Formats: sequence, structure tokens, C-alpha cells
Amino acid sequence: MLNSEIIGEGTNILVSDEGTTKPIIKIAINGLEIASKRIKAMAGTNLSTMAIELVKKGYRDFMFAVGIPGTVGGAVVMNSGTDKSISNVLERVEIMGRDKERKTLSVNDMKYGYRSSVLQEMDCIVLSATFKADRSVPIDQEQVDRKLSGRARKQPLGFPSAGCWFKDAWGGSDIIREIGMAGKWEGGAVSSPLFPAFILNVDATAQDVYSLAKEIQSKAEAVGKSLPLEIKIIGEFR
Repeated sequence: MLNSEIIGEGTNILVSDEGTTKPIIKIAINGLEIASKRIKAMAGTNLSTMAIELVKKGYRDFMFAVGIPGTVGGAVVMNSGTDKSISNVLERVEIMGRDKERKTLSVNDMKYGYRSSVLQEMDCIVLSATFKADRSVPIDQEQVDRKLSGRARKQPLGFPSAGCWFKDAWGGSDIIREIGMAGKWEGGAVSSPLFPAFILNVDATAQDVYSLAKEIQSKAEAVGKSLPLEIKIIGEFR
């Protein structure tokens, strides 16, 4: 809400080394209701855990979310995704404003773009999300494992990171390679040679990570490319 920071599992944020004076509100309520072609998830539900449960029940439209870290609420706000995005399966979202009034927004109300939504500009909390989904042939654990191992081969999941840093296809990895910033270090932070949109914390301060992200943006701008930040910044940075 206003003058506070809203987080789920903290997977898409960078907090200043000095911290923040704002209150932190963590959305932790979770739960899943499955009813034929409608699925309702509370905002604090883990996205990947939900996706795995659903695809095993035959809701194959959620396979794209297997392995994506974070919560349903965060995914709805950020329009998280891989080959598909949460907006492809969303029907409506329940939110609450500062006046404690609850409101329902349809997927059309959300004004979705690449890793963006109207909620990023609103002073509200996501309470739940309702998805539309058709049930078909269940996906077994072996197929889920292949999906997870595929992510592990393509992305540097063995190091701490906030995931993709930039709002561009594949996080802007192709652009980062083009400008020669793949594998670039700043203190203890490095742009992953495997997937350059991931800035890894090898032994980094938050300032190291932020400075590297800003340098990548600057180099991209110099060749006429735009890489707006996907990661939410909390606190003060130089």
C-alpha cells in the first residue's frame, strides 16, 4: 500500500544494502480451489507448486509456469511467464485498496504488456486470482522433471539471483551479448555467460548488482536499444 512495500516471496526485488525505512507487507495467504474450468488461487500461493499440481491433474495450460519462482500475486502483477504468460490463463483478479474495499478486475482491465500490468501503478494488494482452464490428459512427474531440468540447463539456477533483470524477450539476453556485457563483472556481481539477463550474486553487495544493471542499460542505450528494469528496486542506490 502507499508508503509501504508489498512482496510475495521476494523473488523479483533488489533491496538496498542500507535497507528501507518503509514497512514491508508480505502476502502469505495461500490456497487453491479447483472447480471444473475455473481455478482460484490465493495471492500467496507458490506459482510453480500450483502449476505442478494442476498439470498433474490435466490442466496442461499451466505447464509454462512450472519452475517459475514466486507467488501467484507477484505473477499477476508482473505478468510472469516463459513461452506463455500468466495473462494467457487469467480470468480475473481480486484486489483490496487502502479503503479496504474489495474490487474485481477482469483480465482486460489489467492492461497487460510484457512483464507489466496496471497493478504496478495502483495502490492495492492482490488477494486472489481466478484462472480459466480446460482439463485434458494429465502430465506425469517425468514430464515435469524434464521441464525443470530444461530450465536448469538454460538458466544459471545454482547461484543467487533475482532472475531476469530487464523487460525484453528472454530478458534481453541477446542484446546483452551484442553489447559485450555477457560475463561482465562488477564487484561480486556478474552477468551470467549462460543467460546474461541473470545478474548473479557470487559475492556481491546490492550496489554491485545495481551498478552492473545500470551499466548494461547504458551500453544498450548507446546502440539504440532499450532495456527497462523488470526487477523492483527497494531503497536508495547510487
